[in-house]
Amino acid sequence: DNHIHPLFGALSEFGDVAQLGECEDKAQVLAVLGKYAAAHPDSAVIGLGAPYFELTRQDLDTVAANRTVAFAAYDLHAMWGNTWALDRAGLLRPAAALQ
Repeated sequence: DNHIHPLFGALSEFGDVAQLGECEDKAQVLAVLGKYAAAHPDSAVIGLGAPYFELTRQDLDTVAANRTVAFAAYDLHAMWGNTWALDRAGLLRPAAALQ
């Protein structure tokens, strides 16, 4: 099995990331990410452990629009990203442009 769980597990335990496991709603996720962003103005905003909430890239843009904001769900099988992150990953371009 070549999952990426060990990497995220290590980040969760030893990394400097926003811990989202205690968040009970979308507003709390955004608040925790915003607090992390304010404390780390020169780095990407990375979070781990979030429950599955309906968040859009535009929601995450409110945290920081000019740098990556991304987080993984508690089970590490889903990730969310802001417009900045998705654009740099090539996920906002038409499929034809990626060929």
